[in-house]
Amino acid sequence: MFKLEYISPLGKSDHAIIKWECEVTTSPKMQPVNYNYLRGNYDEMRVFLSGDWDNILLPVSNSVDEMWSVFADLLSEAVECFVPKTFVSHKKHQSVQPSGYEIKESVRKKHRLWTRYIETQIPTVLHEYRKMRNKVKNEVHKIRQFKQESIARLTRSNPKHFWKYIKSKSSRNINVGELKSVDANGKEIWITEDQDSFMVTFSLLR
Repeated sequence: MFKLEYISPLGKSDHAIIKWECEVTTSPKMQPVNYNYLRGNYDEMRVFLSGDWDNILLPVSNSVDEMWSVFADLLSEAVECFVPKTFVSHKKHQSVQPSGYEIKESVRKKHRLWTRYIETQIPTVLHEYRKMRNKVKNEVHKIRQFKQESIARLTRSNPKHFWKYIKSKSSRNINVGELKSVDANGKEIWITEDQDSFMVTFSLLR
């Protein structure tokens, strides 16, 4: 971890935000695959599955679980052969948070005022920080409210857009890779395999 810094609190919280940069190594994410059953070749699948099931299941006829396993394996093989696949593409989530220049500049001013107050402890600077904090909060709230009202007005004509917004707010898919570190011998290790090294890494930042 490097570039550790304190920035202004989030909203009206009295706790400062700790910001740092950290290099992580993640395993490649497999692209999800769906089967398009509407376009499956079921005539060929019937031929494929029309074998002599008595002889197929005879070697495992003493176990229901093993018979089911044999059947499931053959069915999975049939699906792989005769049902086309579709690859799911994940689009990046479009945040409702404002991205205009004016609001970004207000956020930067808020951070600068907080840093100045921490350094000087001047009450007037704290007052200016609170004014800027409330301004940013109100601007973000107005833009979020406008977005939600726009979606609500289109609920009847475009219900998919409404439910897409609901889904984006009720589900999150966050993948965090494992962290790497170096032990006393200079050997690269996974921090998740050695919790003590994880604590040591953070203790060095204090």
